[in-house]
Amino acid sequence: MRTLILFAFCIVASPLTAQTLEWEQAGQTAWPYRPDIRGIAETTAGILLACPYDNGLHRPGDRLYYSVDEGASWTEAGLDEPLVLCALAVTENAVLVGTREGIFRSEDGGTTWEPGGLPGRKVLDVEEDAQGELWAVAEPGETSRFGFYRSDDGGATWEEVASSLDIGQTLGSFPTLEIGPEGALFVSAQYGLFLSVDDGTTWTEAVLDSSSGFNPTTDVAFAPDGALYVGATISLSALGERGVYRSLDAGLTWSLAHAFEDYVFSVAVSADGTVFVGVQGGGLFRSPDGDVWEPGGLNALRRSVHFILPDGDGTPSYLGTDKGVYRSAGGAEWAPYNEGFADTLFVYTLASIGDQIFAGAHGDLYHYNADTDRWELPSNESLQTTRYTNDLWTHGSALFFSTGYGFFRSDDAGSTWVRLPVPRGGVSAFTATGDGTFVAGTSVSTTLVQYGDVYFSFDGGDTWTASEGWNESPAGIPYSIAETPSGALLVGAVAGKVTRNIYRSDDGGGTWVSQFDEAAQDFVVTPGEAIVAITSEGYYRSLDDGLSWEATDPAGSYELEVTLAGGVASVHFDGDVHFSTDEGLTWQQVSTGLDGIALASDSNNFVYVGTQREGVFRSSEPVLVGSEADRYDDVKGSGDYFVVTPTAAC
Repeated sequence: MRTLILFAFCIVASPLTAQTLEWEQAGQTAWPYRPDIRGIAETTAGILLACPYDNGLHRPGDRLYYSVDEGASWTEAGLDEPLVLCALAVTENAVLVGTREGIFRSEDGGTTWEPGGLPGRKVLDVEEDAQGELWAVAEPGETSRFGFYRSDDGGATWEEVASSLDIGQTLGSFPTLEIGPEGALFVSAQYGLFLSVDDGTTWTEAVLDSSSGFNPTTDVAFAPDGALYVGATISLSALGERGVYRSLDAGLTWSLAHAFEDYVFSVAVSADGTVFVGVQGGGLFRSPDGDVWEPGGLNALRRSVHFILPDGDGTPSYLGTDKGVYRSAGGAEWAPYNEGFADTLFVYTLASIGDQIFAGAHGDLYHYNADTDRWELPSNESLQTTRYTNDLWTHGSALFFSTGYGFFRSDDAGSTWVRLPVPRGGVSAFTATGDGTFVAGTSVSTTLVQYGDVYFSFDGGDTWTASEGWNESPAGIPYSIAETPSGALLVGAVAGKVTRNIYRSDDGGGTWVSQFDEAAQDFVVTPGEAIVAITSEGYYRSLDDGLSWEATDPAGSYELEVTLAGGVASVHFDGDVHFSTDEGLTWQQVSTGLDGIALASDSNNFVYVGTQREGVFRSSEPVLVGSEADRYDDVKGSGDYFVVTPTAAC
């Protein structure tokens, strides 16, 4: 049983009275989920297997799934532990999967599993060559090197035939292995493409572009006519071009076949020679010969295609994307097939418009339907997201969503989105002033420097103007923005690892003055015109329009929220909700065990808490300041709480 301790407050101290408490969770446990699929395979019996991306988070949803109905529904495979790493290989008699604890093998399509070799090693890739020998890429764990292993007995025993030390280069993270029709080994990695024609004894680095010595690569694919294709995800700071490169001499020399604006995540060639490319946030592209290219599907939806499973008729049968599995519906039409995938319900951000609640979770925007008590996915048309969302804001009836692909606005509750042309970097902070001006803080991070800017829009986000005075001081990256009661602007910013400040502008961003040597992670303005801020050193508040600040509580917090009833709620680093009824001067803990990270309240004074494991919790009754008792519901059952009995002075 989870015990939650809740309080209702007035400013005058009062005796405590014990009460009974029940809790409920807002929405069903199984959210509609579109996982980030990095691997798909099909057995000789027609069973599909799919692997969501783990990313080292140890998420229960990131295991292995199988489907016996062509992807219409998915069931978690019997491999509960350890976590898979999206390394799948299908032989004539078995399915092999790489995990953090070696290779596991199934002979019944994924229902039951047994160890398949390389115990204790993190296996990143498994392949079968034309002779039926198995190959694997694994990281031993005690060192940063990678080993290349071969098995000639179906995985019963494995021999290390080469390592990254033999290649003589630092490969970077997650190298993958491809085996050519003639047995040549190709290792594509963060720091290049490498070739061996003697079973790994010697290696040659493939130079994709003579102007670039740094070629991060993804898939290698082999065409029936002997051509080789590889995707290059060259960063903006490197020479060369992103795109698909082609070799006509078995990998000795390469030339650019087609350039793409975004990263190339996947490359595949079907039996008829059609080349397919999956692009980050750009969908699928296809070419009959590697020279002429056309959209292949999911382009308008801006899906990131991580894996392509081709068939023999020139059309891939399945795609693994950042929003789940898609199955071909003919031509360039695709349909999602994600029924049955599970997730851990990590809710990163919450926001409200009136009595509507929106949540950002695992790369999507969700809307809470109170009538059905379910979280639903709006169509999210034209919304480009990464798996992790930055933040969500509202202004009037508009939603604003900052993602890894840009800053988006929706005026119809998430059905359609427009990308706002905020320059230079991602939006890290946002507010709308009383006169309707939008103010956005942006951040740019490279391997060499991190910096930020402040921009203004006076036309609803169509155009943006940089703050003239922001970069004239060492202001850094904005993390929060607020308008004071007098109309001044406050920005909490971090420059480097040391400098943290609250900056103030009284002239619309023309000049900025440091007011305080702590960066505010969030600001709120209370009905009594106090400004409350949370910093790395705890809570601070200002009673003079942000000119001076006083510390009120040393506790750390993620987010602040002012309810319409006038109280200030916060979610602490410990995951629980704290509440203030005196404009941030004193704080009381009002929950235990919530594991919260995000906060919102609606127009009816219900408070919502987004958690890191169990979705969203909601107060069962409005949270009112003064003489009304607070009541919440918890998914785990009942517990005890205390209600402050108000005195006559309240």
